[in-house]
Amino acid sequence: MLGAKDKYKLYETSKRLLQLEGLTVNPYREINYGLQFLVFKDDTSGFVRIYDGKKGLRFDFSQLKDHDFSIFVQAILTEKPKKETLSDLITNKEKDVEKLNFKDKDPDDLIGIDESGKGDYFGPLVIAAVRVTADQKKSLESLGITDSKKLSAHSISFLAKQIIKRCQHTVLIMGNQSYNEVYAKYGNLNHMLAWGHLKVLEDTLKQGDCKHALSDQFGNASLLKSSLRAKDLKVTLYQRPRAESNIAVACASILARHNFVSQMDEMSEHYKITFPKGSTKKSLETAVQFVKEVGKEQLHNVAKLHFNVTQKLEDELKKS
Repeated sequence: MLGAKDKYKLYETSKRLLQLEGLTVNPYREINYGLQFLVFKDDTSGFVRIYDGKKGLRFDFSQLKDHDFSIFVQAILTEKPKKETLSDLITNKEKDVEKLNFKDKDPDDLIGIDESGKGDYFGPLVIAAVRVTADQKKSLESLGITDSKKLSAHSISFLAKQIIKRCQHTVLIMGNQSYNEVYAKYGNLNHMLAWGHLKVLEDTLKQGDCKHALSDQFGNASLLKSSLRAKDLKVTLYQRPRAESNIAVACASILARHNFVSQMDEMSEHYKITFPKGSTKKSLETAVQFVKEVGKEQLHNVAKLHFNVTQKLEDELKKS
């Protein structure tokens, strides 16, 4: 496990991996048949246990009572290859994250996952999942569903309503205050995306069993793989570039974008400021305007503070 031959070496390896992700790891203490150690980040903590039995070394995460923190720690400590490419992640026994290169290989019954707001300084992070069955595919295609980036705001609004009526779906909206708190806690966007993808996938599966899911290919494949194992979800997750060419992922992109735009409109109406999309010079100008009109202490309610726009804002404020 993680290349360790005994529980003590496994502790040292685990400690190093956890510290790389910003967690604090206390010294271990011996327990019956193993050892345990406290891990914590900010105000969240829990014990991880390592047992050394007849079947070899194993982790026990049952003492991590905070659900999200438990998944986070398990994802870090689940064994992964030295080079984190998707092809490396596939084994003969575990194909819970697979790589698809061709559109005609997509399963007919599929949960598509996509997000909106990841690259926008203002507004929430929205992650959506939509299940499209073989029976629903033709009727959805007849509506002209495609990647939300190719659609007008009016079309997105109309199609979102149709998807909600017809398909099993889940939408997760991580507002800016929550987003900033979670990012400050974990300090890694890939971990947040992995958690969000897992959450919408899990909630959509509760509405009806589906054996396959598809999302765009990005950097947290190993985290998703680990999380799927930790949650024991009986689903194969496929990832490939331009996954939005699939109707289920296109539906998810529409729901995610619809909710992102709706949230942005509500923010603009509430603060009487038009918040731009993206992360550009206009974002910085609007941030300066917001601080002057509303107050710097409220910025965390509308912006993703870890973006470099925030540092540029600080520099601008020092000039004035």
